[in-house]
Amino acid sequence: MARHILSLPVLVLSVLLAGCGGGGSGGGATSTTASSLYWVGGSTTGLPAGASVTLVDNNASGVAVSANGAFQFPAQLANGANYAVTVGAQPAHAVCAVTDGMGIINGQAVTNIAVTCSPPNAIGGTVSGLSTGSVTLLVNSADPKTVSATNTSFQFPTELATGQAYTVTVQTQPAGQTCTVSNGTGLASSSSFNAVQVNCATRAEYAYVANHGGGTGGQSISAYSVDASASGTLTAVSISPFAAGTYPTSVAVDPTGQFLYVANDDPSNTVSAYSISAATGALTTPPTSISTGVGANSWAVTVAPQGFVYVANSGIKVPGTVSAFTFDPSKGFSPITGSPSAAGLNPESVAVNPAGTFAFVANFGSDTISVYAIAPNTGALSPVGSPIATGVNPYDIAINPEGTFLYVANYGSANVSAYSISSKGTLAPIAGSPFGSGAYPFSLAINPAGTFAYVANDDAPGSISAYSIDPISGALTSISSPIATGNNPHSITIDPSGRFAYVANFGDNTASAYAIASSGALTHLGDVNTGAQPYAMTIAQP
Repeated sequence: MARHILSLPVLVLSVLLAGCGGGGSGGGATSTTASSLYWVGGSTTGLPAGASVTLVDNNASGVAVSANGAFQFPAQLANGANYAVTVGAQPAHAVCAVTDGMGIINGQAVTNIAVTCSPPNAIGGTVSGLSTGSVTLLVNSADPKTVSATNTSFQFPTELATGQAYTVTVQTQPAGQTCTVSNGTGLASSSSFNAVQVNCATRAEYAYVANHGGGTGGQSISAYSVDASASGTLTAVSISPFAAGTYPTSVAVDPTGQFLYVANDDPSNTVSAYSISAATGALTTPPTSISTGVGANSWAVTVAPQGFVYVANSGIKVPGTVSAFTFDPSKGFSPITGSPSAAGLNPESVAVNPAGTFAFVANFGSDTISVYAIAPNTGALSPVGSPIATGVNPYDIAINPEGTFLYVANYGSANVSAYSISSKGTLAPIAGSPFGSGAYPFSLAINPAGTFAYVANDDAPGSISAYSIDPISGALTSISSPIATGNNPHSITIDPSGRFAYVANFGDNTASAYAIASSGALTHLGDVNTGAQPYAMTIAQP
């Protein structure tokens, strides 16, 4: 009995203790105090200056972060609560990603959420030297971006997929200046956001015309200053014209703009080099020349980006060939080992792709194009596959600035054949090719942006056919009725600004100037007199 009485206080004490919550866990789980609320935050890196990223937690609570470093959400969460931090709104010119953004509050503040911002796969860069007006740039021949003189950076509107190839070109040059693109090709990535460099400078511009002469004597090179900043008109250079070899048929300018090369037809069969005065446009005489081969009929000359000089020898008296040379102003021309290389019948033109890796020759007599790989260090040519079929009597070749499409004017079939160029230099016909032209298409030119193509049709009276170029397929679409020229236009060239086109009218002894509209349409600006039978024309910026 005493044992039962003694245990009663113990029982009562136990009940009292239980009622007070002592020794149990249920009371701690159901009560909430200020000490059980915790902050959620972390740090931000890579956010561009002046930009802001909006972060949200559990799709509700938000915070705008406008600087790199620590951040914190304004609302605290209870112990045991879930958190899920995501980006609610991306900043301008960057893409932000969250790591360690999900978890459960575990008795302490969350400080390890990392928000890392990086540039998107947009293509952009910087512009330097732009003094007046604006320059319009293209990426992959589309997505135009105009940069004014008050800006120093740019970004194309459309972002590219990671790893997608891009090429930036100038569509429209600023008045009185020439802008060139460096670091303009690559694969889209975060680093391409600011990779491209566009440098603008004021440069003199000159036009040179090879006057075939029409008989013994009278052969010459006419020189003109170009008003590229405003009217596009031509003004004869003092003491022009300059003496030439016999029957000059082609002119080309080296990549630096310092030298003019001229192919002189039978009986000279030479290629000549003149030094160009940057101040006046005058040419040094007598020129430095080298024979391209006895009876070779040196017909067309072009220059690779590396400075290698190639001459198409028409081969009326001997089989057609392509001669290759290096040029040093102190030493003159030096034949490249293996030169000349065999070509088809009567090669009339030679063109090199912008990368300087392949040369293409139009064989007038065999209706083909021959393709050659260019050795990067020596300039030597080696054939690539078999010649590619063209239309009848292919005469001139033009390649777009990206080096992806090639066009050939077929003199005998009144059309233009179009091809895609593979990384190995092989050609594949473009759907819809050939595309119709005027009668006797003789010369081709593509504007610096690669958006328009022009064909000079060697008729009397002559004409220019104008086309837009599809940036994806390379197909040509006529953009206007044929534009009238003088008689027998033998050459068409476009100035580096892409604003003006010039035509040498063989039958009229004149050169015509045209303004190029944003649509690609041409407006005749006027004519100047040349020497006898102007055969070819080119533009130089020394």
